[in-house]
Amino acid sequence: MKKTIQWSGIVGGVLVLCLLSLALGLTTAQVWYLWPLEVLNGITFSLAFGLGFPVWLSYTTASVILVGIFYLGYRLGTAVARYFYR
Repeated sequence: MKKTIQWSGIVGGVLVLCLLSLALGLTTAQVWYLWPLEVLNGITFSLAFGLGFPVWLSYTTASVILVGIFYLGYRLGTAVARYFYR
């Protein structure tokens, strides 16, 4: 049962990243498989141009933000799985 909860968390994290990619990718003229890269570049551009971060710090911060969003989805997925498996 613990593996089921962990897999539910991973699915939740991937689903949240896919939904973020869908939400931000629908506004571009890119093909669907380039949307995750567009999300990373969009966050990086916002940090570099909007806040004046250096490029390397913008990419690092954008990566940390995406990992944090995945983690939130993972925690949400495990919470939902624990609710249904108790």
